[in-house]
Amino acid sequence: MTWLALALLLGPATPETVPVQRPGDPVTWVFEWRAPPACPGREQLIARIHEYLPQLEDPPEQAAHAMLRISAEVVVAGDTWQANVRVSGRDGDQARSFSAPSCTELADASALIAAVALDPVLAARSVALTLEPAPTSPPDPTPEPDPDPDPEPQRPRPEPPAGDSVPTTSIVISEPPPPPRNFQIGLRLQGHASYGPTTTGYAGIGGGLALFDGLWRWQLEGGWWTPRRVNLSDGRAGRFQAWWVGTRGCVVPSAGALEFPLCPGVEAGQVIGEGIEPTTNRSKARYAWVAGVLGQGLNWVITDRVALSTEATLLVPFTRGQFSIDEQALQAITPVGVRAMFGLEVRI
Repeated sequence: MTWLALALLLGPATPETVPVQRPGDPVTWVFEWRAPPACPGREQLIARIHEYLPQLEDPPEQAAHAMLRISAEVVVAGDTWQANVRVSGRDGDQARSFSAPSCTELADASALIAAVALDPVLAARSVALTLEPAPTSPPDPTPEPDPDPDPEPQRPRPEPPAGDSVPTTSIVISEPPPPPRNFQIGLRLQGHASYGPTTTGYAGIGGGLALFDGLWRWQLEGGWWTPRRVNLSDGRAGRFQAWWVGTRGCVVPSAGALEFPLCPGVEAGQVIGEGIEPTTNRSKARYAWVAGVLGQGLNWVITDRVALSTEATLLVPFTRGQFSIDEQALQAITPVGVRAMFGLEVRI
């Protein structure tokens, strides 16, 4: 297997800049291993790499920045196992794709590729030591056998059946897949209840588009506060509604299937009020809505494609305004608001 992995390493690579770790440089590296349950796990792969580079520190589970990022994915296509290995570093990207009859062989080859990318000098020295034959002592002299007076004729060796074949191991180099996208896209539909944008409670609906990967997330969102009737003590009334669009950037720590996005941002829109029956003055007034927002969310990632989302958001308006009927205050832009959200996100 070592000879096959060495042949793979020395074979032609994709026409990209090869990012190898220079000998002697400090190693800050990340190793990602995605494979079916029947394959060796990530810890076994790291232990195999340590056999080539004993002084290498273990890679972290996650790192926002790394001098070298090695990503390997194993898929099953019929009776064949295929590995796609991508090495990304300060000098560029390199991708390799190869297949073998078993996942263990792919894991060994992936470990050797990772070791060479981390430190080609030490990895080559380690492989050379493993391939060097052990010294052998000269054979003991043996007495010559007595000649047989009548040696028996040698029987012909039976020929193996034509249908049988000796099992072999092969590594087949194929064209690498297209480079993976470095982020996911999320489409969210949500409902919310809030205190604000005026000094009363509202229900609303909304949605958003998000780009995210690992610890970061950026989202563009919007919503509508549905109409709400507010009465004065004498029976006169007004109807209020609002809309908003906003953008936020998030830091997203996670634990297993749970994500905890913390998202500051800003939103802008319009608050609309108008008099309704039995109010005689039915004029309409509008105020701008501009607010800073800070939301703490909780996402449950059900599958790679679907997540349930909840969030509590603090609203701090930068604008002011008051709605009145014949100089009697009916509603005003709230100085501070809160919004609770529940939504469903589809991830692409």
